[in-house]
Amino acid sequence: MNYEKWFQDCYVRLFGGKLTVGNAAVERVWDMTGARPEVLSLKDQRTGREWAATEERGQWVEFPPERKGAFFRASLTHGQMHLDGCEANEDDDFGTGVRHLRVTVRLTLPAKWSGSIWSIPFSPCCGAFLE
Repeated sequence: MNYEKWFQDCYVRLFGGKLTVGNAAVERVWDMTGARPEVLSLKDQRTGREWAATEERGQWVEFPPERKGAFFRASLTHGQMHLDGCEANEDDDFGTGVRHLRVTVRLTLPAKWSGSIWSIPFSPCCGAFLE
């Protein structure tokens, strides 16, 4: 499954099992091919500084050059994950927020799971939540 959508400087790309959501300020990348979503990168686009979550420390640390990935620290998966879909649309939280790009990712784990990720134009804000 390949997918790409843009809204102002905000974008989502899903190619080769990698999900990338970002804008001119921040970018976050997940590997969607394993047993669970795996965080690969959180990058400050303005400075080029990159961070990753380490399983050993359970916190965000600067990405050391010798480390090739990081683990999504959540116990919501057991067994194989399947990516069912990805779509993105402009959104403003029912008129209460700034227009932004909302990305919806649908997965099948042992149960169905849906999550939203959003990117606000020209802002270092990039958030996510489970539905």
